Amino acid sequence: MEEHVGVVWHRLVTKVASQEFPDASVRLDDSLGELGVLYRALGGDPGRRITPAQPTDYASHRNLSQRLAGTGKKAELGWQDAKALRLPGHIAAFPTVELNFQCYLWLVALAPHWAIRRDHWLQDASRAVKAALHAIPGLRPIYQRLVKQLLKQRPKHDHLPADYRDCELAVRAALADPEYAGSVHADCAVLPLPVPVWL
Repeated sequence: MEEHVGVVWHRLVTKVASQEFPDASVRLDDSLGELGVLYRALGGDPGRRITPAQPTDYASHRNLSQRLAGTGKKAELGWQDAKALRLPGHIAAFPTVELNFQCYLWLVALAPHWAIRRDHWLQDASRAVKAALHAIPGLRPIYQRLVKQLLKQRPKHDHLPADYRDCELAVRAALADPEYAGSVHADCAVLPLPVPVWL
């Protein structure tokens, strides 16, 4: 009986801690061909493959339910190097299939503008978003829909410890304003909570 209660408790806490929408999940494998064509059409390196990213350790703030469930220690983030554009194996960050698929489209369009060399992550993100929207203005409505939903879902900054609060405010400013210069990066000494629309 105790074991059964433990299993039920673990499932409940894990479900509460989850920040995903599993019913709206979109898998990379289901759209890989289409995304590859789009990536190359938008200026992506023809020698760079699109592959699934592996979950990696990600030491950012975890809320109480995540700590209870033992989740939030890893993140499946998009990134690239000279060999591959690595995108999450699935995206369930948004409440609809359409928005999750549009997040894949956005990441593929953003990648050719994201420099592999890094300054500060906030400056890199601001620079890449600005460049992508300038190069392909038709992406602006998709970006705005994704950001509008994302800003609703991100934690309230007043519920975060001070160092994460400052960082979250900077992330929110950068998301809301693609012209954002990232000049407050000194306030972001910690890793932000994952931002699914950035590499």
